Amino acid sequence: MAERLECRFVDWEAEGATLRSDWDALQQRTASGSDPLLSHVWYDAWRSVFGGRIRSRVITVRRDGILTGILPVVIGRVLRSPSMMVRHDYMPGDDRFVTARQRSRIIPVRQLSPVLGLEAATWRGGPLLDPKHEGASLEALLGFLQNCAGWDLAVFPLAASASERMAETCRSMGIAARIDRLDRPMYHREDLPPWEMFLKSKNSHFRKRYQETARRAAREGLTFQTFSGQDGIEAALAKVAEVAERSWKAGGREGQAVLVPYTPESRRFFETLCTASDAIVPVVSVVAQGDAAKAVLLSAAYGRRLVTLLTFYEPSLRHISLGRILIKMAHEWAVEHGLSEIDFNSNNAFAAIYADQHDVYHNLTLFSGSLYGRLLRAVSKAWKGAEEQSAATGGQTDPWPEATP
Repeated sequence: MAERLECRFVDWEAEGATLRSDWDALQQRTASGSDPLLSHVWYDAWRSVFGGRIRSRVITVRRDGILTGILPVVIGRVLRSPSMMVRHDYMPGDDRFVTARQRSRIIPVRQLSPVLGLEAATWRGGPLLDPKHEGASLEALLGFLQNCAGWDLAVFPLAASASERMAETCRSMGIAARIDRLDRPMYHREDLPPWEMFLKSKNSHFRKRYQETARRAAREGLTFQTFSGQDGIEAALAKVAEVAERSWKAGGREGQAVLVPYTPESRRFFETLCTASDAIVPVVSVVAQGDAAKAVLLSAAYGRRLVTLLTFYEPSLRHISLGRILIKMAHEWAVEHGLSEIDFNSNNAFAAIYADQHDVYHNLTLFSGSLYGRLLRAVSKAWKGAEEQSAATGGQTDPWPEATP
């Protein structure tokens, strides 16, 4: 007997309060049970700050009244090149933070995506699906999107395995889809021994560099303190903003493909996220010199996972490599509090040094079945063919370097 599934948009203002418990229960049944980026707490904070900038909706899938799928989405108007490729500027306005701009951005598109945004350090996302009903729930969700008006292009940054499964479902349903291979590794660590054991497991070069960092920090008279939970968090978050103003991110750095300063909206988002719910435990690691904070790392603990979110340091102390100290502080906090994973939420090569796992992310791009959606697909296919022919004959392509947030 076929599963009876109901898929619809929910009225968040009217139904959000009652939906939160179902959302929690669904998330705990998935492999993403400790991912705060897919929680309703994250969505609430994002919506309170960025919801006025772009239209946001929540799609639910239910089987006999039980929530088996959920997907918050945004739909905004953007300009795209004929390739229809998206890197980091999923949300309208995010292109101002991308330093290597894509050329030929002339085609207006109504773009649908999960709730993303560079100012919120959110560059991955997708549906939460009950593993027992994943196939049927995904088909219901995609069929619902296919029948919705108001979008031309949909982009989902997903881990490779998830993008392949979703693309195969699209093909079986006759939905035009392609995988744009970003080959973007997102790093995390699942083995969390005590820091000294971790240090011993690394090669001599790594240990030597870390020891030199510790000696330099001692010579500068640096001190270290970690704030967590709601005790003293307002003062700790003020230190984050204080260091951010003096950070290199405030003025930029040559060669950085994505540059996201700590905007007023960023600050409101992270401070809302850190104070709105006990479900997410804020963790602020601070390196100070006297009374002045010189470097900070803002992380969030959710379930058994610690996610690193923001790092700022004063350029005058760049020679000390304060990032190594901040990672040590976060690692030690996670071990002390019994967490099982650190998610670096980054594809930066620096994170790779401390990770033992990574998931490769790609974009799954869907085209709507409307006349305009079919036209966009035809244009992108023609453009891709021209690029491949140009590359084969030694011509110049239109490179857009991968970013390392």
